[in-house]
Amino acid sequence: MTISLRDSLRRRKPEKRRGPLEPRGRAGLVAADDLRPTGRPTIVPDTNVYIMAAEGTLPIAAASFTERALLFHCSVCLGELATGVANADPSRPTWPALRDHYAALIDACRNPGSSCRTARRGWKPA
Repeated sequence: MTISLRDSLRRRKPEKRRGPLEPRGRAGLVAADDLRPTGRPTIVPDTNVYIMAAEGTLPIAAASFTERALLFHCSVCLGELATGVANADPSRPTWPALRDHYAALIDACRNPGSSCRTARRGWKPA
């Protein structure tokens, strides 16, 4: 796979999109409660899924869905998590737990034979 920033910019024409992005309404979104997969689902979680799971704020349906899923991890999301850890305040009492949680998550994704997989193909421009 080759990446060409010039080709992407030519196709997307960012100079034509100068206004703010409008969030989709609830009706335009898909929730974990709406999904009824047969078999084991395969997903690539967004960075927010990792953060909300660590905080304990991931909705029960989403947590259940990700626990049964085969997870492929996006290297960009893992980089965002590592940046968040690097920018965290180590003087806070929550620092050791935060550091250890994300270090274990990223280590699990790096180890061959782990249940974590890093997505490598099938990507399309957003």
